[in-house]
Amino acid sequence: MKRYFGIILFVLIAFSGEVFSQVTVKATVDKNKVGLGEQFEYEVNVDGGNASYTPPSFKDFNVLGQQQTTGGGMTMYVNGKLVSGGNSGTTFSYTLSPKAVGKFTIGPALVNANNKQIQSNAITIEVTKSSQQSQGNKGGQGGGSGGDNVGEGNIFVRLSVDKTNVYVGEGILATYKVYTKVSLVNYGMDKAPNNNGFYSLDIELPRQLQISREVLDGVQYQVGVIKKTILYPEHAGTLELDPMEPEFIVRVQTQRNRQVNPNDPFAQFFNDPFFGGVQDVKVKRSSNVVKINVKELPPDAPASFKGAVGRYTMDAFIDKPETKANDPVSLKVKIGGKGNLKLIDPLPIDFPQDIEAYDPKIADNSTVNDAGVSGNKTFEYLLIPRHSGDYKIPPVEFTYFDLDKKKYVTLNSQEFKLKVSKGSGPESVTVNGVSKEDVQLLGKDIRYIKINNPKLMKKGDEFYGSVWFYSLFISPMFLFVGFLFYYRKNKELQKNTILLKSKKATKLARKRLSTAKVLLTKNSREPFYEEVSKAIWGYLGDKLSIPLSNLSKETISEVLLSRGVSEGLLAQFVDILSKCEYARFAPSNSVGHMQEIYDQAIGSITKMEEELKG
Repeated sequence: MKRYFGIILFVLIAFSGEVFSQVTVKATVDKNKVGLGEQFEYEVNVDGGNASYTPPSFKDFNVLGQQQTTGGGMTMYVNGKLVSGGNSGTTFSYTLSPKAVGKFTIGPALVNANNKQIQSNAITIEVTKSSQQSQGNKGGQGGGSGGDNVGEGNIFVRLSVDKTNVYVGEGILATYKVYTKVSLVNYGMDKAPNNNGFYSLDIELPRQLQISREVLDGVQYQVGVIKKTILYPEHAGTLELDPMEPEFIVRVQTQRNRQVNPNDPFAQFFNDPFFGGVQDVKVKRSSNVVKINVKELPPDAPASFKGAVGRYTMDAFIDKPETKANDPVSLKVKIGGKGNLKLIDPLPIDFPQDIEAYDPKIADNSTVNDAGVSGNKTFEYLLIPRHSGDYKIPPVEFTYFDLDKKKYVTLNSQEFKLKVSKGSGPESVTVNGVSKEDVQLLGKDIRYIKINNPKLMKKGDEFYGSVWFYSLFISPMFLFVGFLFYYRKNKELQKNTILLKSKKATKLARKRLSTAKVLLTKNSREPFYEEVSKAIWGYLGDKLSIPLSNLSKETISEVLLSRGVSEGLLAQFVDILSKCEYARFAPSNSVGHMQEIYDQAIGSITKMEEELKG
């Protein structure tokens, strides 16, 4: 027995050694399009157990420097697929520059491990005459203010879908990712995709952008998901997903990059960002357009099919089989599964005429995630039988298109029997073919002769010719004169655009702040600070007659001081704007801080009105 145990233990140890000594090799570059004479970084990461490494051939490139570092395992995405390393890894880094113009391939690096030879991926480098670095790094030179100075290769947005060939009503997962090689400070939505022809459901993402590493076409990027949505095509044909146009704030160097001499040991030191500065610039990007081929559903759909697509179950039940006349009964239909669940409407049910049915109460217990929409949806019908007797409610029928079977599936409930006994209240009965309700309705049409004494009026007390008659007769003339006066005054005011905007400034600001108050109660942090900031900027611009193009803190300070506004109030306005800008990017989520900002905004505008009037 001990001998067998020893053999088993030896096999387990050998097997575990084989598993834990698995080696992965990945090659990456910081860019795969460079200019002649430009430098780029090439790295090979060997992740796993002990292995001997042989570098690739760099015959088409000059090797300016190389470095070997040892650290933790590697976890990254390569062309959209997750790659995880072991517990240790070694990275071989090379600084290269091309020798000529053209397309060149850096062959695979070789690693020998466990008597096996493992190869890294090959990478193709395109070399052009002009330097791509100058285009990619302009954002860090000379303090440029435009986001166009940050090259397309340094930050871009990519849209990907899990499938491009679907049926009408079949869900599609669309993911928008930002790929960046520069420091990302914040982002916002300049233009959201319309996606006409699709019903869309957004997937909730964390407030803070989750950054991971991903290798795309041999280049390593910092990647974050900025939007995920489930799309359901509404009609057949070739449909396009509109591009998203987000706006990013990226941090770049303002120092001019010096030409680095690889033989100068001090060159890299003095070219460090420490000796320069950084600047936050705005960058606008647009994602790619994706086409979706949407197929028609098969034409042999049953009459009970109303557009449900996916995989479903149905359960229908009545809360009690016996009741009394005029007492309510509940019929519930529960549809569960996965698919376009939110688009399913209440099912048509043919209730008996003597049962009064109300529109159903709908309870949606579905969730939206990467796998689509799943859960259940319940329709609760309130039924009130008006007469005693035995009733039959026909089976509930629900048809959907099954994506797995590629055919229509019809689900049926059982037939419901309802026994109604006589209730305590009045019951609708039929007499000679006329029901009690009909008799009551007929009674509403009968008009009886009035038998009370009529009210008589003395001669001479007529309204015609009285004081009230003449007052009402001439009042339209005074109203017309007043209207002309108001019209002319308003027309003169409309001509003076500056005066009009100044008069309406306070009203518009308070309207925006009322919207901010609603966002405050909902604890909607970022929209709240944005609305307060808009209210303050808009109020100052309109009140001080400053054009939008010249609106800045410096301009506002000069105009306010020239108008005699106190420096304390000026500082208060500047403080509110600065707090709003900072709070939109800060992780704090304090409701008390939001309330403080709101109160300061209201108080500042009120005090401004008092000082300007004084």
